[in-house]
Amino acid sequence: MIAGTVGKISNEFINLERTEICELEESFAMGKVGSSTMPHKRNPMVCENILATVRIVQANAALSFGAMIQEHERDMSFWQTEWSYIPQICIMLDGAIAMLKIILENMIVHEDRIRKNLYMTKGLIVSERAMLNLGHYLGRQNAHDVIYDGSMKAFEEDRMLLDVLLEDCRVTSKINRETLEELLEPANYAGSCAAFVDRAMERWGDVGYSMNIGIVALLILVAVIAIGFFRKLNVGVLAMAAAVILGYVSGDYTTKEIVAGYSSA
Repeated sequence: MIAGTVGKISNEFINLERTEICELEESFAMGKVGSSTMPHKRNPMVCENILATVRIVQANAALSFGAMIQEHERDMSFWQTEWSYIPQICIMLDGAIAMLKIILENMIVHEDRIRKNLYMTKGLIVSERAMLNLGHYLGRQNAHDVIYDGSMKAFEEDRMLLDVLLEDCRVTSKINRETLEELLEPANYAGSCAAFVDRAMERWGDVGYSMNIGIVALLILVAVIAIGFFRKLNVGVLAMAAAVILGYVSGDYTTKEIVAGYSSA
């Protein structure tokens, strides 16, 4: 799950750094080379490295599935593989997280390209908002038909959706120009994004500290499980004890929350 999340973020950077989108970039400094043959390239080299690393982590994790079904007592045909994939998973995931932390702290945001991309469809991107508002007067399905007609005309004639809708009496009889302009402004249709960002920053604002605690927690829990298997101890109890200690150290959770989460898992 951690590797998948890290990979998802890195892959998003790779896609958003494409020339035709170019909304985000990795950190860049003179001397960073994106291609050995094309000097102009500013490729997301670090994110590509992260993505390759987490794919190896995910592939290694699959080895543990085979060890879940075995005859009678555990034998070395299973736990010898753990000597290889558990350290690799921990080390490579730690490296991927460390690289991603640098990317997130130093990323370049091209606000002008974001705005340009939002207006690329000349208002069609927010046709839903106009439809929902008009639905208060005409009913949802009728409003959908009206905005559909306008959207298809705007697309075919390469015109602003606002201009097309202002020519439709079915729209202007219910919504005035000022309201329509407000409805078709992409910046006004961000939903709960701002609240989600504020909540995430409040919870995880101290990224460096949270990541360090997470890495330590991962390494300790993996070590505890490995020791439990080798020593034939109660792995669940050991993992629970380690989780409680780490929860207190991080200051993020109470004992009750940790026990509840562990029981659910």
